[in-house]
Amino acid sequence: GINAEYMGELTKIVLSATGEPSYAYINFVDTAGARAAVAARTVTVGSYAMTVTLKRGASDFHHSTSVKVEPVDVGVPTETLNAVFSQFGEIDNAVVMPGNPTYAYVNFKNHQDAASCAALGSVDINGKLATVKISKKHAPEPEPSNRLALFNVPTNTDPSDLRATLSTCGGFTDLQMASDETGFKGYVFVDFDSKANAAAAKALLEGLTIGDSLITVRNGRPPRAALAALY
Repeated sequence: GINAEYMGELTKIVLSATGEPSYAYINFVDTAGARAAVAARTVTVGSYAMTVTLKRGASDFHHSTSVKVEPVDVGVPTETLNAVFSQFGEIDNAVVMPGNPTYAYVNFKNHQDAASCAALGSVDINGKLATVKISKKHAPEPEPSNRLALFNVPTNTDPSDLRATLSTCGGFTDLQMASDETGFKGYVFVDFDSKANAAAAKALLEGLTIGDSLITVRNGRPPRAALAALY
């Protein structure tokens, strides 16, 4: 019975099943609709007058062009994500992130496309349903150091083959393939003898593919031991 569409285009209405009094979250496509609702202060539903307030933290998501997708398969090619999500609008990029479960950020060119995608709540990726929700911009890339991080690395990657590839980069010293009791997690830390060589390697590795996966290359956080030595 809730109808706030006269204030703007809606993406989702979520009714609370608990709480006294009961309440609802109403999500608009953009800030204009939300501001119009808040400005009205109350919305009448049938014979009930409901108080309207801006959800705490909602401003963090205003005009977000990013959606968070989970779970996704470890090592899923970014081309697969681009193909699935391009139906909603033009994609800027997609990044698979390590975690339990593994998840991804898909970044659109504009926030309307991100909101339309998130409104679905879930999408099918290779026959598996993944939850989709609007997201804050994910954390900025760390400052350059002598370490890089490689994401979207296929789980069947041979460490010796990867080491051979990375040894062509000047100043390469070591690699660490992140793993736990279930096996390789799909991301790798790569160390160099200097920040300059790490930066050169990052440029050289841009566009690297392993199997069907396009590897995402980002600045990595320095090892804890190295950080400790700075203090």
